[in-house]
Amino acid sequence: MAITFVPRKKKYLKNGKIEEKYFAIPKTRNTLGIKELAIEISDCSMVNESAIVSVLIELSNIMRKRIVDGYNIKLDGIGTFGIAITSPSYDLPDEINIKEIKATKITFRSDNKLNKVLKSLKFRKMPPPPKGYVSRAKSKKTIKEEENL
Repeated sequence: MAITFVPRKKKYLKNGKIEEKYFAIPKTRNTLGIKELAIEISDCSMVNESAIVSVLIELSNIMRKRIVDGYNIKLDGIGTFGIAITSPSYDLPDEINIKEIKATKITFRSDNKLNKVLKSLKFRKMPPPPKGYVSRAKSKKTIKEEENL
């Protein structure tokens, strides 16, 4: 299966000037949740869907608890989850102020097995919508009008 993309115009700063260029942006089909994953896993195994849902929910709960405790979580074939922190810079280690340290995000480093999939991907441009198609996305004009209310 090929990854579908759409062209999008983006503005960016280059050499002090704002430029506009088109870039390929992946078009996500949908998001799979625990329920959908459980159905697919149960179709490929002898474990029923409800047991898989329970395991995935518990995995989520345990990951949340352990990441807060300072552990990284490695899921073989998927990758490693961890936590990223930031702080201001200091001249000496003893000057670091605990109150200025912030947890900024959950990090993810994909497993080499998963990274190898990237080399085999194919791409295709998303076809234009058919004539008469009405998009559900709000126009920039509509968004600005709502902001002014």
